[in-house]
Amino acid sequence: MSIAQTNKLTQMIKEAPDQSAALSNAVESIDEEVADLSKQQSAITGGVCGTTKANAIDLLENTILDLFLGDYVYYGPTFGIISYGDATALPPELPGNLIDWAIMKEVPLLPDVPVYVYHAGDFPQLDIWVADYSFGNDYVTRPLTEGATYGLSANISTLNTGKSLLEANKAKVEGSVDVFKKYAT
Repeated sequence: MSIAQTNKLTQMIKEAPDQSAALSNAVESIDEEVADLSKQQSAITGGVCGTTKANAIDLLENTILDLFLGDYVYYGPTFGIISYGDATALPPELPGNLIDWAIMKEVPLLPDVPVYVYHAGDFPQLDIWVADYSFGNDYVTRPLTEGATYGLSANISTLNTGKSLLEANKAKVEGSVDVFKKYAT
């Protein structure tokens, strides 16, 4: 081995503790960012989406149901869930929302029939909740590949991936000291 190679290995051994510390600091920084983004996510899903969903259910079951003489409110599979719809999927997926519902009437010997489904403008307060829920759901679930980078879930996932890479790098740097010492003499 050349003197230049030995000197470089010696330098790498000496720099390893600082590299390890820097990587530890980066991991800690990511942990703090993930904790903050998780709190933001919880505030939106519970505070905005949870509140608007509860308010919509109350309005549907205690006012709109009676107005249309329905027997029950049918809630579809996308009502009140936190998810990002994929219009390119087959079949297309709808995002979580507050509009996937219908006021249903039971008809003897026949399938139940909807007597009212959501129409924007019929109930202005419901329209506000629908829009606010949609805003919050999008803020939480928008993928980084869909024209914006504000999606909290995607950012948390990306940061956790980066954290895993940094931890792997840190382990490799720390492990390099023992291996390189054998060849730096």
